[in-house]
Amino acid sequence: MNRRKPQVPSPREEGRPPWWSADRLRPLLLAAFTALCVATPLLPSESAASQGTGTVIVTLWCILLLAWAVSGLLDGGLRIRGGIDQAAVLVFSVWLWVSGMWMARSGQPRATLNACWVWLSLAIGFFLARQLLDRQRTIRALVAVMISLAVGLSVHGYHQYFWSLPQAREEYAADPDRVLRDAGIEASPGSPERRQFEDRLGSTEPIATFTLTNSLAGFLTAWLIVLVGIAATAGLAHGSSARTAVAVAACGLIITGCWVLTKSRSAWLATIIGASVLAGMLAVRQWKPRPRYLWSAAALIALASGFGVLSGGLDRLVITEAFKSFAYRIEYWRATAAMIGQHPWLGCGPGNFQAYYTSYKLPGASETVADPHNFLLEVWATMGTPGMLAFLAILIAAAWELRAGFSANNCEETEAPPATREIQPICWGAATGLLIAFFPCGYLVGSMPDFAVLLFGAPLAIAAFLLWRPWVMHGRLDATIPVLAAATLSVNLCAAGGISFPGVAGSLWLLIAAALNLLPSARRSFQASRAATALFALAALGLVFACQLTMYEPVLTAGATLERGIAEWSEGRLNHAEQTILEAADADRWSDEPWKSVAALRHQRWSASGNRADFPPFQDAATRMLELNPHSSRAFSLYTEWLAASYLRNNDPRDLELASHACRKAVELYPNDSLGHARLAVLARWGGDSAEAARQADAALRLDAVTPHAEQKLKRRPLFPFPTRLEAPSTNTEQLMVSLRSSSEPQ
Repeated sequence: MNRRKPQVPSPREEGRPPWWSADRLRPLLLAAFTALCVATPLLPSESAASQGTGTVIVTLWCILLLAWAVSGLLDGGLRIRGGIDQAAVLVFSVWLWVSGMWMARSGQPRATLNACWVWLSLAIGFFLARQLLDRQRTIRALVAVMISLAVGLSVHGYHQYFWSLPQAREEYAADPDRVLRDAGIEASPGSPERRQFEDRLGSTEPIATFTLTNSLAGFLTAWLIVLVGIAATAGLAHGSSARTAVAVAACGLIITGCWVLTKSRSAWLATIIGASVLAGMLAVRQWKPRPRYLWSAAALIALASGFGVLSGGLDRLVITEAFKSFAYRIEYWRATAAMIGQHPWLGCGPGNFQAYYTSYKLPGASETVADPHNFLLEVWATMGTPGMLAFLAILIAAAWELRAGFSANNCEETEAPPATREIQPICWGAATGLLIAFFPCGYLVGSMPDFAVLLFGAPLAIAAFLLWRPWVMHGRLDATIPVLAAATLSVNLCAAGGISFPGVAGSLWLLIAAALNLLPSARRSFQASRAATALFALAALGLVFACQLTMYEPVLTAGATLERGIAEWSEGRLNHAEQTILEAADADRWSDEPWKSVAALRHQRWSASGNRADFPPFQDAATRMLELNPHSSRAFSLYTEWLAASYLRNNDPRDLELASHACRKAVELYPNDSLGHARLAVLARWGGDSAEAARQADAALRLDAVTPHAEQKLKRRPLFPFPTRLEAPSTNTEQLMVSLRSSSEPQ
C-alpha cells in the first residue's frame, strides 16, 4: 500500500511571513538605517561638498531608499507614512536641483553637484526615518545609540585636548616642513594656507571627528538636551529608574565636559535656552522629577564648571571675546544679505557660497567663510527665496503636525512586552556604522576617522548603551523631548551654521522625524498600489544610477588618480605625473582640481625651460581651471602668481599683460582684498603706469587701515609667494605700497 508523505506546511500556512515580506526585511533596513546614522558624524562632513568626503555615505543612502522601495514592491505595495511634511520635503528637493543645475554654470560644478547630493541624502534620511522608526522602543533604542555616540565622540575629544593636539604642536614646532609635507600641504612661509594650518593647529578646542569645533558642539548640544529631557521626565516612567539615573549622570558628565571644552558660545547659549524652556514645560505640566535627578543635574553643572575652569575651557577670554564673535557674525550676515539681494531667485547655488562671498565681504571682515553662520541665510543665499520658503515650509509642516498631535492629547501607546530581538537591528546597525565609517566610507575618500575613536571612544560608547538598555526596554520618551532638542539645535545653527553638514544637520532631521513618529496622530499613512510602488522603485533606481555617474564614480576615480599623479610629481617623474593627472581630469570633467595641478606642473616645466613653446599648454590648463571655477578670486590670484613669476624670470611683456588681466579679475571678485590691490599696484609699476600704481597702492593702504586683524595686515602678508626683486629684502608689502603711492605725488 502506497503511503502518502505528509505535506510540510508552507511558511504562509504556518503563519510565518515569507522572507520578502516587510516584517522580515524591516530589521535589515532598520539596521542599515542605524548604520548610516552612526557613520555620518564619524566623517568630516564640513568638506562633503568641496572635497567629496560624503560620497560613499550619500550613495549608501540612495541604495537604502532603493532597498526600501523594492521591499515594498515584493510585499505588494508600499505603505508610506507622512503628510504635508513629506510634500514640503519633495518640493524643497526639486528646487534644490533647479538652483544647483542652473548656477553650476557660473560656479563650481563639482562642489555644486556634491552639495546637491548631500542635501538630497539628508532629505532621504528624514523620509526613511519616518517610514522605519514605527515603534516607540525602536525610537528609544536609536536615541540611546546616538547619546552613546555622543559619549564616544566626547571621549575622543578628551584624547585630542589632553594628548594628540599638544603632541602635534610639538612636532610642528620641531619640523614644520615635514609636518606640512606629511599632511599633503604645499605652503610657503607666510602663505595663507600655512597660516590657516598653523591657526588650526594652535587651537586648543577639540573637534573629534569633525573639522570645526562648532560642529562638534552642535552635535553634542542636541543629544545633551535629549539626555536632560529624559532625566527630567524619568519620574513618569516605571522600571529600573536607578540604572537610568546612573546612565544620565555618567553620560551627562562625559558629554558636558567635552561640550565645555569646545568653547562654543552659540552652543552654550542654545543649551541654556533649551534647558530654560524645558524647566518652563515642567512647571506648566506640573511634572515633578525625582530628587535624585535634580541632585544629579546640580552636581553635573558644578562638576562641569569646575572642570572647565581647571582645564582652561572656561576662562576670561570666553566672556570677553563673545562680543567680538557676535560682531563677526554681523559682518557675515550683512555680506550675505547683499548676496541675497543680487541673487534673490536662484541664489548662488549649493556649494558656491564661499566663492561668491568674497564679492560681498565687508572691508575689515575677519575671514572668507564657507557659510554665513546662520542656517536660514545659508539656504536663502544658496537656493534663493523659493528654496528658503520651501525649507521653512518643511519646518512649519512638521510643527503643524506636532501641534495637531499634542492638541489631540496623544498618549503613549501600550507597548508589547519587551523582547530583545526588537532592538537587535539597532545594536547590529550601530556596530556596523562604526566599522563602515572606516571602510569603505572613510577609506575610499581618504578621510578615515582617527583610530582613537576605536581605541577609546567605542568602548565607552558601548558601556553607555548598556546603561541605557533598561530605559530602552521599559522607559518612556515624551515627544516634546526630541522637539525641544531640535529647536535647541536650530537656535545653535542660527549663529554657528552647519545646516548643510550631515554630521550636524542629520541630528536635526532625525529628531524631527522621531518626534513625529512618537505621536500616533502624526503617523498617518497610505497604501500605495503596486503600480505606484513600481514607479517609486524605478525613481529610486534612477537616483542610484545618477549618483553613481555624477558623484560616486568621478569623485572616487579622479581623487585616487590625482593622488597618484601628485606622488609621481613629487618623485620628479613629470611626464608620467602629467599623464596621470590628465586621466584624473578625464575621470571627473566637473572638477577644477586636476586642471589646477596640471597647470602648476606645466608652469614648473615652462619656468625651468624658458621655452615659449611650453607656454600654450600651461595656458590651456589654466584656462580650463578657470572655466570650471569662474567665480573664484583665489583661482585668478593663483593664475596671477604663476604669470608674475614667469614675467620676472623671462621679462616677457605678454606675461605681464596676462598677469594684470588676471589680477584685475581677482580684484573684481574680491574688491575689498588689500593684497589684491597691492598686486595690481606692483603690476602697474612693472608696466610703467605710475599713476595706476599709485591709485591701487592707495586703495590697498586704505583697506589695510580698516582691517583690525593683525594677520591680514599688509606688513605680514608677502606680496607674492616668491621673491619679487623689487626692493631690499627687508621691505614689506605695506612699505612698498607707501613708496608706490608717494612716487606719483607732486613734489
